[in-house]
Amino acid sequence: MDTGKSSVRDLVMEIGGKLLAAENRTAWLHRVASLSDVHYRLVRAAWHREPVSKETERRLRTAAERLQRETRHTAIRLQSIAENLERIDAEFYRQDVDALRSLAAAYGGKDSGSEE
Repeated sequence: MDTGKSSVRDLVMEIGGKLLAAENRTAWLHRVASLSDVHYRLVRAAWHREPVSKETERRLRTAAERLQRETRHTAIRLQSIAENLERIDAEFYRQDVDALRSLAAAYGGKDSGSEE
């Protein structure tokens, strides 16, 4: 998602991700507040499409961009580990390499696949 044109509610959804099994909406909004360093009431207001200050919007946007960077970095790191293991011994580490590439793809990294 491009945070440049996101509504404030979209930013809250991007920061919060999926609702965890043991979590209700209130706990999810508290998690968003914690991740974005924005008070819970302001996050709740953004979720309900109530007016929020530019500062709140800036903080939410900054948190969303930071989480996107961290996710991309994680995907790149997983892919790098997979490549290193494949270089060491492709056959021995095949399951690990496949699992790492699958995780990297789930994090949004490019899946280079295996040579067939």
